Parts: sequence; structure tokens; C-alpha cells
Amino acid sequence: MCLAAKGADPGGTLPLKFLEAITPSGADRGSEETQTDSTLTFYGTASGGGTHASGVVFTITSSKQYSDIYDFCAKANCADGAYPGTGVIEGTDGNLYRTTAGGDGKCVDLNGCGTVFQITPDGVLTTLYSFDGADGEYPEAGLMQATNGTFYGITTNGRAHGDGTIFSRSTGLGPFVKTVPTAGKVGATVIILGTDLTGRRKALVADKTWLERRSAKPARRPCRGLRQIV
Repeated sequence: MCLAAKGADPGGTLPLKFLEAITPSGADRGSEETQTDSTLTFYGTASGGGTHASGVVFTITSSKQYSDIYDFCAKANCADGAYPGTGVIEGTDGNLYRTTAGGDGKCVDLNGCGTVFQITPDGVLTTLYSFDGADGEYPEAGLMQATNGTFYGITTNGRAHGDGTIFSRSTGLGPFVKTVPTAGKVGATVIILGTDLTGRRKALVADKTWLERRSAKPARRPCRGLRQIV
């Protein structure tokens, strides 16, 4: 499993470091994707194990301190979900988002058809949606958040032909702007992604000195650390 920390200096790199093999609290099949907060606490999932043998969301720090922050199937009929797939993503609100392949008891297999959930960094879980088969089953592939703020995912089964669906789920988060890549050396070109953007779509990475020299009003900067290309 590889762990990567966000918040790295755009002018340099942050080396990856294998922390340890994780086999805590009966959790198994640990995820290959994790998210991390600015204090180097990493977040991930295991699709099995835990108190109810239905998977967990866990944290591990760069000093190898492990903790389960949520055990799935804690509610009747696994209404909170069961068997989360690979990893979690961080939404623009700072919370973590994912799907579970089972849960909520609306399908025979896996204790249900699956759920979409939000979990706070300290482990408070909210079930955002529960599938019932008619709208899809077993959303194993996780989620992505588009720049319009909406989350998108797929189910592997269900719906009219039993072959799965593509779905969206809005949680009320607003549009945002993202650069690709998210960091780079001074002078490198990055692409700006967003919703309903007009005008320039690329920028050069500029150093702090250039911004202070060129921006009389910091609030008018197009994006911190970026210079627009004409």
C-alpha cells in the first residue's frame, strides 16, 4: 500500500514511504488508496474485518499509530453500509466520501445493495443514499467529485438490464477550481479545471516573490501560486 501526503511544497517533492503492513482489529483486504490531512494522518478502508466483519474506515499516522474510526454494519440490517471498497476521497468540505458494496438490507446478497456515505475525519458517518436494485446494486468502484461539486460513481449490477448504472449524488457542495497537476516547479504550465469557465484555461506556476511584486491587491490574484497565460 502506498501512502501520499497532500500539502507538499510545490517547489519540491515529498518522498513516499512504506509505513507498515496493516493487520489490525481483524480488518483485512486493506485499500490501495488513502487520503491524508495536513498533520500526516492517513485515511483508508478495509473491505472486511472489524467488529462486525463488514469492513472499517481507519487512520494511520506517519508514526504508525493505527485506529479504526468506524466499523460498518453497526446498525440493524447494516443500514449504515457494509464492505467498503478501495479507499476514500476527500470532498471540498474536508469530509471523506465513499461507497459500500453492501448494506441496508434491500438486496439479498451482501446484506443489501450498497450505500453512499460521508464520514468526518473524527469518524461520524452519515449515509447519503441507499441503493435498492431498481437504481443499481453494488457500487464497488468508489466516487469522484467533479468541479461542479457533485459526486459521481457506478454500480456493477441492477437497473433495467441488470448491468449497472452511472449515478450522481449532490450534497450541496458548490463548484470549485482545480489545477492539473496540483503542484509543479516554478515556470511549469498547469491546466485549470472548473465549471463554466471562460477565458484562460492554463497558467504558469509563479513564485511568491513574483506574486508580491505583481499583485497590488492580493484578493485579485487569479489563484495562489499561479500566473495567468495570455
